[in-house]
Amino acid sequence: MRQGAVILASFLLNAANADKPLPRMPFPTEPSVTDPFAYPNPDDLD
Repeated sequence: MRQGAVILASFLLNAANADKPLPRMPFPTEPSVTDPFAYPNPDDLD
């Protein structure tokens, strides 16, 4: 457990001191309209 804490601490220290930020997924520009009560199409499951 101590070794895992040391690894995590070193990663966080390196990430905090990095010149460039960590890459992130872009936010969606517009939400997609979905029907929460619709059944999935059996043809799309293959």
